[in-house]
Amino acid sequence: MPLDVGVGILLSIIVAHFSGVELSVPFVLFGVGSALLPDIDILPFLWRTAYDHRSVLHAPSIYVPLALVVYMLLGPVFAILFILAVLAHLVHDTFGLGWGIRWAWPLSNRRFLLFPEKGRSDAWHMSWTEAEEKEWAPPADDGAWVRQYYFRPNKVAYIEYGVLLVSIFTLLQYIQ
Repeated sequence: MPLDVGVGILLSIIVAHFSGVELSVPFVLFGVGSALLPDIDILPFLWRTAYDHRSVLHAPSIYVPLALVVYMLLGPVFAILFILAVLAHLVHDTFGLGWGIRWAWPLSNRRFLLFPEKGRSDAWHMSWTEAEEKEWAPPADDGAWVRQYYFRPNKVAYIEYGVLLVSIFTLLQYIQ
């Protein structure tokens, strides 16, 4: 999630710069919120209720009508930021350690993952259905991944916090 916040900040700066709009707190918050939107399905997990992270919110096709609503309510610049931020989230969730993205939903319910973390697959990609996932996936309510990837030194933490720090530094430089 630090990566999503950092990317939301950076995309807000880039879109504001190239569109000629003034970079404002609401614009940056909208960019960060858009980058975090696909992970809103994690909230029930925080209260230890039913948990299905990577639900339909990780299917790109659901964001087409939402982008149109953003376009109609807030205009083209916000719609561009929304699309770029959500797409950036989905692209980075397609790589490495995650549970993949349903790129072809609703035509297919298969999830896709590129360059899976070591130990999950020897191939450069994985694709599976929900039924297949239930056979080999660890329990979905295991909160150890938060500690493992965000509170211990590791490659994922370095990348995510690094992008966040770069984005904050860039934002500070941009507003001066």
